Amino acid sequence: MALQQRSRHNTVMNVLFQRIICTTALVVVASPGSCLEPQQGDVMFPESPQLNGRYRLEIRVLAGRSAADRLRDRDWSKSFRTAGYRVTIATDDGRDNPGIRYRTSGRRVVEVIGLLNRTGVLNLGDRKFRLNDAPQLKTFLDELAKHGPEGPTRLRPTWGLSVSQYEEVLKLLSVKITNEIELSSPEAVVQALNLSSAFTVTRTAESRSVLSVHHQKTRSIDLRPISSGTGLAIALAQFGMGFRVMEHPRKGLLLEIDVGDESSNLWPTGWKNQKSMTAVLPRMFKRVTVDLPDENVADIIDRISDLVEIPCFCSYQQLENAGIQFNQIRYSAPVERRSPAGVLRSIAGRHRMGIEPRTDETGQLFLWCTTADDHKAWKSRFAHMVPGKNQ
Repeated sequence: MALQQRSRHNTVMNVLFQRIICTTALVVVASPGSCLEPQQGDVMFPESPQLNGRYRLEIRVLAGRSAADRLRDRDWSKSFRTAGYRVTIATDDGRDNPGIRYRTSGRRVVEVIGLLNRTGVLNLGDRKFRLNDAPQLKTFLDELAKHGPEGPTRLRPTWGLSVSQYEEVLKLLSVKITNEIELSSPEAVVQALNLSSAFTVTRTAESRSVLSVHHQKTRSIDLRPISSGTGLAIALAQFGMGFRVMEHPRKGLLLEIDVGDESSNLWPTGWKNQKSMTAVLPRMFKRVTVDLPDENVADIIDRISDLVEIPCFCSYQQLENAGIQFNQIRYSAPVERRSPAGVLRSIAGRHRMGIEPRTDETGQLFLWCTTADDHKAWKSRFAHMVPGKNQ
């Protein structure tokens, strides 16, 4: 593939709650890592604590005024008592707003206002119950009392963090990485990043059960100049892991390492840029002369990375799990004029991969190579984002 003169690009993007400025990129290509247990001298992170205390439920059910309604009221009162919860059944006069929400007097109290329709179906939030659904009703109320209306902390879009907490986390994870990262263990990765003391780092039991595997000779990855949040996600992906940040049950912030991928609601491996990529990275879409008779895919991607002047990293563990031997697969195409983006799309389609530019917490662009399924899961997380106005 013909290489053209390089240029630098700047953009501004909004990542959920704050605007982040894209900086110029350096060409750094990652090396594959391995999944190993902590080596001698590594710090062993404690196991993750239990999250979510019990919430008190204040339950009200709005019903009709007929005799049949009153009869059903008694049956539903008994059903709630059997489940272990008190309920107040009141006449629906149109003034109450059914739903499940925190009561304004405190986030440890959940107000549950249900609606009992004429057919005897009870609506609680987006769930529907009949009198013979007593076991399902109890399970629903128990989960609500345990986790609150937003559900389990680990499954929430921002892991239960408030807007101010989330902005603080983004700031703390926007620090640039300045050194090479050893991949001997997740603990070694975190130690090398020298994260803020605001984080208490733990590992889930599942992450501790991952078997030791070492498929590559390279045991380090050069993530400069990526920021520490995206950098940590990239490094942990080499172990088939990731992380999430939550409020610590006692004080500060909890950074939890867990097994998973982009479908596991972990910290994303890069963000979707809020400006058009044709504006942010024009060289990626400029046609060049392509001559690829039969070449190694890794070499082609490296050359595209050099051409557009952004670093490239790969999720080797995900690729290997999907049976994709990244360093061995090949690609061929006739001589023609095509854009680098077009070549990457063709490679990705042929080998069940996802290869696209992403953005770190500071706006630094990079190429990320993973499986098609992992890439699809990542894109779905940003499908309904409403970007702020870029400046």
